Amino acid sequence: MRWSPGVGTHLKLDGSTAYSYLPEISEIEINSDGSSAYLDTSLFPEKLQKSTRWIYELLTKTNTSKPFFGCMGMHEWAMVYKAGQVRHNQVPLRLPDEEIAEIVESRPLLCTHFDAFRFFTDEAKPLNKNHLSRESFQNNEQPGCIHTNMDIYKWAYKRYPWISGDIIADAFLLAADARTIDMKASPYDLSDRGLEPIRIETESGRKEYLYHQTAIWERGLPIRNRLIEEFEKLISLTE
Repeated sequence: MRWSPGVGTHLKLDGSTAYSYLPEISEIEINSDGSSAYLDTSLFPEKLQKSTRWIYELLTKTNTSKPFFGCMGMHEWAMVYKAGQVRHNQVPLRLPDEEIAEIVESRPLLCTHFDAFRFFTDEAKPLNKNHLSRESFQNNEQPGCIHTNMDIYKWAYKRYPWISGDIIADAFLLAADARTIDMKASPYDLSDRGLEPIRIETESGRKEYLYHQTAIWERGLPIRNRLIEEFEKLISLTE
């Protein structure tokens, strides 16, 4: 809800109006003639420059990678595989532990996203085809991944107010929809919250998941492109 024009945009606001309109943005500067307001890039923290370029490189690599749609949402299942104690134990599982284990073992684990993989159980991690680590994060990201599309919002919001509020809002709505699909395809029973399961243990469920995953990927592409352009502008104005 905290809108920002992002860098490089001048608002036709005088000083008092600008500060009342954008009270949470301390980086606002007023033009010398008092006729417009803008984000003062000289105030961009030097300590954020290296990580900003890292995020930009990650987004660029992701967007140019070939999308992969074969994971079928199995990452959430791998997080409870032979877990003993489930992370989200306030939510019931819709299948017994034995059936969940059988489903995990019957399909290949093809996760490409480290921040999902790191929550795999110790028993599930060796079953994943891809060896994932924090160091190889950039090399494995690909735009078909549900979690990668959720992360567009994370990367955008990490650089608020320097990233346009319009992009942050669009990325947030995409992340919310992606997370909904993610949870519907999980082994958790969320039907009492209005989320009917996508039963990826069945052929029809896998087709349904693929349909939604492809739709999220298509929505994410232009948003990520816009965010890349914003990061390019930010980097050029602050280095």
